[in-house]
Amino acid sequence: MNIIVDENVPLADELLGELGDLQKRSGRSLSRSDVKKADALIVRSVTPVNESLLDGSSVAFVGTCTIGTDHVDKSYLAAHDIAFHSAPGCNANSVVEYVFCALTALSIPWWQPQAELTFGIIGCGNVGGALYRQLQRLGITVKVYDPFLSMEQCEHLSSFGDVIATDVICVHTPYTTTGPYPTHHLLNHEVLLQLKPGAVLLNAGRGGVIDNAALHRVLAQRSDLKVVLDVWEHEPQIMVELMHQVDIATPHIAGYSVDGKARGTYMIYERLCEHFGLPIRHSLPPLLGQLKEQTPQARNALITPDFSGNSMAEGHLGAVMKCVYDISEDDRRFRQAMTAVAQEGVDQHGNKTLVAAFDRLRKHYPPRFEFSNFSLAELPVCRALFDKGGEQFKTPLLHIGFTP
Repeated sequence: MNIIVDENVPLADELLGELGDLQKRSGRSLSRSDVKKADALIVRSVTPVNESLLDGSSVAFVGTCTIGTDHVDKSYLAAHDIAFHSAPGCNANSVVEYVFCALTALSIPWWQPQAELTFGIIGCGNVGGALYRQLQRLGITVKVYDPFLSMEQCEHLSSFGDVIATDVICVHTPYTTTGPYPTHHLLNHEVLLQLKPGAVLLNAGRGGVIDNAALHRVLAQRSDLKVVLDVWEHEPQIMVELMHQVDIATPHIAGYSVDGKARGTYMIYERLCEHFGLPIRHSLPPLLGQLKEQTPQARNALITPDFSGNSMAEGHLGAVMKCVYDISEDDRRFRQAMTAVAQEGVDQHGNKTLVAAFDRLRKHYPPRFEFSNFSLAELPVCRALFDKGGEQFKTPLLHIGFTP
């Protein structure tokens, strides 16, 4: 069996290598000639899978190691009897953790009941649903807009107007241009102007759900808004001017935890084996354990922190979150690369286009493990925090995924 896989799919060798002739290709530049003799094609969201790519090929199975499927022409695959599978929910935890890290970095006190924050979730599928459940556990008031759900499926369904009137608005909907509820520019200029004073807008869904040009104009008028963008309209050709305006900017990596990416690969591995009648010889936990042992990031979290100066006063939970995932570093690297290309024509790695710089940041993204890999009892930062009277933070940390 001939298998073509995106070169950035993790665990490809370990899971797919023994199934046949495995060939790795750049997902962004995958061509018809690359897949002509392939039996199976494994991609990520950067590869449009359609007639232009597959016409005349022998591909019988397509798998995308992602939640989203808007890059795949599913109608074409069905019409040509090509099996298709995605990885629903594979990186939901990773995206939810990104949300909490971003809010913590912005000093939004999500862990304080007395703050009486209201959250709005636009799109309550795999990721939005996972965030909804976390917020429920924390006792936070949540309003959900998802026209495809019923009250039986989600008791906190609200109107779109009610959701955009909340304190923190999280966008987790797919990008669609057709159907009864298209999401293209769902948050347009008119909607963005309606956001309440001091609101937080976070998009870790799809870039085109927010009209980026309109957001650029609105932020020029409203400095009170706080904005976090992990996805961008027309990415990787992002609007650099908008990047400079938002509070946290990252290159579509919210779901890029080691766990999430590995889980996506494993889900497609299972579907591939089932489709071709092959035995499933591997399980995911041992492979994740090996990755964790090999990763400095996981070991660095066990280093005793320095709480000299006012670091504790700056953010008690922030010290814990930063120890496991420092979102400010993702923001810094992204701004540095995009600004260098926009202003000087090249970044520090020799990339001369926004596309190349954007892709490099994703390809060489530092390993990041989900909270469930870390025990509060073992993390020196937590022991130091609790010794300083921070026991009240233990429950919210457990609620968002850390282990006891």
